[in-house]
Amino acid sequence: MNYLNPDGFDGLDGFDGSKQSAQLSDCLDQLEKHFRKFVYLINEDDYPKLALWTFHTHVADVTYTSPRLLLESPIPGSGKTTVLEHLNKLCRNAHLIASAPTPALISRILNDDIHTLLLDEAHNTLNPDKPGMSDLVAIINSGYKKGATRPVLVPSKGGAWESADMPTYGPVVIAGNNPRLADDTRQRCISIRLLRDTLERATESDWELIEPDTLDLVVYVQETADLTRELIRDCQPLLPDGCKNRDRERWKPLARIATVAGRGWATNATGLITRDLDNAKMESESIGNQLTPGEQLVTDLGEIFTPGTRFLSTARILETLISENPEQWGWKSQYGKPLTFQRMGRMLNTYGVYSSKDGDTRGYYAGTFLNAWVSLGIREPSKPSEPSEPSGPAESRD
Repeated sequence: MNYLNPDGFDGLDGFDGSKQSAQLSDCLDQLEKHFRKFVYLINEDDYPKLALWTFHTHVADVTYTSPRLLLESPIPGSGKTTVLEHLNKLCRNAHLIASAPTPALISRILNDDIHTLLLDEAHNTLNPDKPGMSDLVAIINSGYKKGATRPVLVPSKGGAWESADMPTYGPVVIAGNNPRLADDTRQRCISIRLLRDTLERATESDWELIEPDTLDLVVYVQETADLTRELIRDCQPLLPDGCKNRDRERWKPLARIATVAGRGWATNATGLITRDLDNAKMESESIGNQLTPGEQLVTDLGEIFTPGTRFLSTARILETLISENPEQWGWKSQYGKPLTFQRMGRMLNTYGVYSSKDGDTRGYYAGTFLNAWVSLGIREPSKPSEPSEPSGPAESRD
């Protein structure tokens, strides 16, 4: 597959109407298309997010910060390995590491160039309470900002040792089953939540067949990065209100790329940032709870949708939630007010669940919750007997 001919794009909607912007827009489109084909993500937002993050690894030398990408799931078998395999092929100088790396190893990997570290099994390897993890976590935290270094002992003449500052800056992926990360690590992460692809929506990654096209895509990404690096370096994007401090450091690299790409990518990135900030506020109420608010909501809805229930209106769902669990969804909640249509809709959207209409009534079909229920162990894996009639994000009104 030939990705190296952007001449068919006039770039009229690009950052500056240039061929560079048009090629960057197309390159991001191709990355998103690749992930949509081979990876199942429950949240539609996560496909462009993954494309932007992957591309940023190739220009991390000019973005100043590199947000950590967190791939997390409540259960095993949710596709983290598949995502890591594709990132291992597509990211800049990628290293897939399944066991806990030593701080010295990370420093030496990053010493000669920017490399992308893919850390699997983070629920085992990055537990902040585990002995010896503090140095490793400190490197991951400090290394998200350009110029970060770590003193390392290196051999010198005469068999002696001397201290040398080695760089720790570079992109990092953290993958695990609800890993227990320190707060300051999570604050540096852009998160993608995974659930099992129970309906087998994604195409199987048979690398014997797909590697040639994937390598072509890598070449295109590298060429595009070289072509647009200076534009991205000089770009200072406008970020949404409220995107400050560490949030700004996380999102600015991706916003720079999206702004240069134009063609809707800048608008898309603004939406990603805004929804991420909103979700962070909602997740803050999970402190002290075993389940996050989203997991609690999906669990409660599993009880409300009794076997045989095909459709429930949004109003009835909301009324039932508030009456049956007032401490979570009513006036007694940490918000100090009942759950609203809008907040419930945003929480469900992160699980790939959207409202629809049954006649003139807006609500939710039981079938749209199937994948979330199965992944959280609420229901057995079986296809719904009634058509689920799910709506896409564009039709959601909550």
